[in-house]
Amino acid sequence: YVYYVAEYTNDNVLTLDKWVKLPKSKPECVMAARKIKKLFTGDLEAAIVSYPPFPGVEKDYLRAQIGRIASGATACVKGMFITDEEDEEGKAVKPHDPNWEESLPGFVPLTSVELQNPANWVHHPSYPSILSQMGRAVEPEREEVDEDEAAKLPPQEQGEGLLKCVTADKKLAGGMPAWTARSTCPALGDHSASVLRSNWWPGACTIVQDTSIVNVYVGYGHKHAERGFQPFDPPPIPAEGTVPKEQEDDAVPMPPAEPEELEE
Repeated sequence: YVYYVAEYTNDNVLTLDKWVKLPKSKPECVMAARKIKKLFTGDLEAAIVSYPPFPGVEKDYLRAQIGRIASGATACVKGMFITDEEDEEGKAVKPHDPNWEESLPGFVPLTSVELQNPANWVHHPSYPSILSQMGRAVEPEREEVDEDEAAKLPPQEQGEGLLKCVTADKKLAGGMPAWTARSTCPALGDHSASVLRSNWWPGACTIVQDTSIVNVYVGYGHKHAERGFQPFDPPPIPAEGTVPKEQEDDAVPMPPAEPEELEE
């Protein structure tokens, strides 16, 4: 996906007539972004001073955080997408459109009461999960090696299922669920819109009414940190070096001096 951002002028005025394209997401930036927490300044070229060092500037950090939010906090209603039966690997999904030839109505919208149950929500398949060992959604294909070399390689990491239910996500401290679902206006009954909020990414919401769905994020771009954010410690300082003693040569006896000959 390609993302654009609007910039502020020198007078601190947001201009919507000029948009700046963000760079592509880099795996090394995603991995580094998981270990730091920096507030955005609004300057896309601002340096990211952190430990561990971040391999880029603020626009790279912003793109990495957008990718993390989209992968972890984008949802849809269960049944909007189904597994593509024509895919041999069984990994592809497609919209649950009606098939009138087989008298299949397709996706049937859920009621507002049903959508108050997080079990009726799944992760959006258009934004696959990011692998934990690398900042990618899919591990690159490995080069062909012999069996001995292949046995030494770590097992290939697999991402989470594309239609994973949100109730299967890891809970927060104290048993708090990862997602919270509710009706925006219970007085309207089934005519009310429904919203699903991410507790891991505060500010990320999925709003649904009938067949219309929208994912919105308004926040600081930071993931919830249990017990507060703990920065990584720098490496231990090495001990002071010791200066070795200079090697002392063994004393070698000098030959006796020859007596001087007396002149006659």
